[in-house]
Amino acid sequence: MRLRKIKHAKNQLAEHPSIVIIDPKTHQGTWQALFEKAQPLHLEVGCGKGKFIMEMADVYQDKNFLALERYDSVLIRVLEKWLKCPKKNVRMIYGNAMDLAMMFGLGEIQTIYLNFSDPWPKRRQEKRRLTHPDYIFKYRRILAPNGKLILKTDNDRFFTYSMMQINNDDHFRIDRMSLDLKETSWFNVSTEFEDRFQAQGQPIYYLEATLTEGEPHETTLS
Repeated sequence: MRLRKIKHAKNQLAEHPSIVIIDPKTHQGTWQALFEKAQPLHLEVGCGKGKFIMEMADVYQDKNFLALERYDSVLIRVLEKWLKCPKKNVRMIYGNAMDLAMMFGLGEIQTIYLNFSDPWPKRRQEKRRLTHPDYIFKYRRILAPNGKLILKTDNDRFFTYSMMQINNDDHFRIDRMSLDLKETSWFNVSTEFEDRFQAQGQPIYYLEATLTEGEPHETTLS
């Protein structure tokens, strides 16, 4: 789907420096200072138009949420939602996931969400996938002990690739996964893409992993 460019979107984001962080590297290790209360930090990498992060913030008011997005024309839609219905526990980051290790301190994040990430299907694009080993290493650095990595996608090949990469990393334990999330009883907050795919009858693939020290484990499959 082609991204519609919004004129002056970056300038509009910059008008709200307490809500939208334009230079995230300057906040490494100090993200809690942006919130009213220090609470576990949850990060969505690639937040789309913000439905997921805004609803999660309502459900889990005892957690702080960061929405990371590289496209200003997308992030401006999240900001518009925030301005209509402010959330004390939501802040936004205009930045690239490639820089995660420079944005956050060691163990600063409790949970990372990868919702419907670009699958980058071509072989030459593999390093761009958000579950490539290079990214898995970044997640290991910024996640707290026993932190969570949660993935949802409609792409079966990307799901299989992601499952293999996470499973091959001794620092992560896959706790549960599903080949059709709607068939489970697990609590779920949907994204815009997810609602569209489910309306078309497409299965949603789900994976939840915990950062560990490589201990033996069993996976719940549904």
